[in-house]
This record gives sequence, C-alpha cells and structure tokens, in this order.
Amino acid sequence: MCLSEVMRIFNIKSKTTVRRLDKKRELFLSTPEDDKTPKKIITIRKFEEVEKVLLKFVEDCHARDMPLSRNDLKQEALDIAQRLQIKGFTGSNGWVHKFMKRYDLGSVVLHGEEASASQDVADSWISNDIPTIIQSYKNEDIFNCDETGTQYRALPKKTLTKKGQKKKGGKVNKERLSVLFCCSAAGKKLPPLIIGNWTKPRFFTKAKLDIQKAGFSWYANSTAWMKTGIFEEWLTNLNNSMKAQKRKILLLLDNFSAHRVDSKSNVRLVFLPPNLTSKVQPLDKGIIASYKKYEQRFKAEERASIISVETSKKEPL
Repeated sequence: MCLSEVMRIFNIKSKTTVRRLDKKRELFLSTPEDDKTPKKIITIRKFEEVEKVLLKFVEDCHARDMPLSRNDLKQEALDIAQRLQIKGFTGSNGWVHKFMKRYDLGSVVLHGEEASASQDVADSWISNDIPTIIQSYKNEDIFNCDETGTQYRALPKKTLTKKGQKKKGGKVNKERLSVLFCCSAAGKKLPPLIIGNWTKPRFFTKAKLDIQKAGFSWYANSTAWMKTGIFEEWLTNLNNSMKAQKRKILLLLDNFSAHRVDSKSNVRLVFLPPNLTSKVQPLDKGIIASYKKYEQRFKAEERASIISVETSKKEPL
C-alpha cells in the first residue's frame, strides 16, 4: 500500500507521522490487542548536565541563606554551560521557567539552615572533632573565611509616617556585592575580597581610588557571586603569602560549591559539617553581623547627607 493511500484511508494529514509509525511497526504488531497497560513516555531533557549543576548551586545558596533572583539563576546557568563547554545553550526565559517549575522554586518558602541544624550534632563536632583538627596549630594560624552579600543601593523597606497615612515604595535596586572575610582565632584580619559586576567601576574612577592600594581585593563577574576560579586565585595568593612567611595555616570554611578546591602546600582546608555552619561557623557568631551594622550606619549617613542637600535646594532664599 502506497503512502498516499494510507494517508487517505486513516485520514492522516502528515507524511512524517506515517513514516514515524512505520518505523515502530514491529513494536505495534507485537503488542496484544487486549493490552491495557499504560505506556510511559520517557523524555530525555536537553542540557540535563546544566540542570544538575544549577540545582546544586541553588541548594548551596539556600543553605547559605543568600538571596537568589531569576536573573541570577539565568546567568549562573549560562556560566555553567560555558564552563562545561556545552554548545547551543541560550538560557532562555522559557528554559528557566521550566527549571523553576520542575523543582517548585517559585512556591517553596525557605527558612535557611538554622531550622535544620541540630544543636546536638554541632556540640558534638565542637567537643570531639575540632580539638583534634586544631591541636597542632597555634591560634594565629587558625583561620576562618566566609562570604556575605549586600544590596548596597537598596533603600529601607520601611519608613516612618503618621498613623493612617500611606506611602508608596519605589523600585528595589538589586545591585549587589559579595564580600569574603577571613580572620584568625587570634584576631588577625586579612584584607577582604569584594566581588562586583564591573572590572573598573565608575565610582572608583570618580573617587580616584587605586585598587592596588585600596586595602581589599577586587574581582568582578556578571552576577557578583563567588566563583571557583576567584576563590582558587585568592587561595593561591594566600598560600604564597604564607609560604613567604614560612607558616602553615589551617583554614575552616563551609562546603559551598565554589570552595570545593584542593588544599595548598601551606594552607590546609577543613570543611565544616553540612547544614551546621550557622551553629559552628566562627564568622557567623557576630563578626559578619557587626559588619552589617556598620554598613547600615554608613548607608544611613549617606542618605541623611543626600536628604540634607535636597532639602536645602528647595528652601527659599
């Protein structure tokens, strides 16, 4: 029976459909007529490797209680595809939407790692494991590092007003910085590492700031997130510094994916237990919180100066 005859008899509009059915002829003929078993269609998703790495990234961000926007997700997916040398991946809005839908990212309320951290397990690790880990190091050679993020241009979410009076809010500015802090058990603070979106920010130029002499390390990428390459370079520089001082140090850090690199000759890495960093991370015991308070104070002072200038412009001469 010719192709056109089959299409006429069975009222099939597409030749492609007929050819596809013909390829599965043996399968259809071997299936009993009374077989009522539902047939499961297995769909292989494109770019599944990107999905796996991206999901791990999302889980890491949730564990660290760091905000993650849809644009952050899209940019990270593009970076992953580039690292894995996967061609044809565009990170379209449709792909991001389907990814979020598959893993229910739009409707899950996250409470951070504090809720899942067991105080008993943390106490046991502090009492039994830490003494063994640090026993051969002096306090000045025991370091801890951790990152925090800040939306440095964001305005306060609340304002003072008279009761019953309504105020409209503006669009939230989501420009961010990531800051890595590192200090020793003896109180020695290393220069912070700051990650922004621009290699040479305009405000550095306006302030005539020499990054080489600024007292911090500056890195940049499209999402202002810590990446493995940035952390590896920072760790290599730290190792070279310790090698020059003929010191060997211990560095405690959480198991964030960007931190997953090998120890160096003079820097031994020890990762904190998963889901317990809120309980056992030294920098989470007030050091980063202190930085946040200073940041809020400086932002308040800056806003006050801007308000003062704007008010003086409106006052009659």
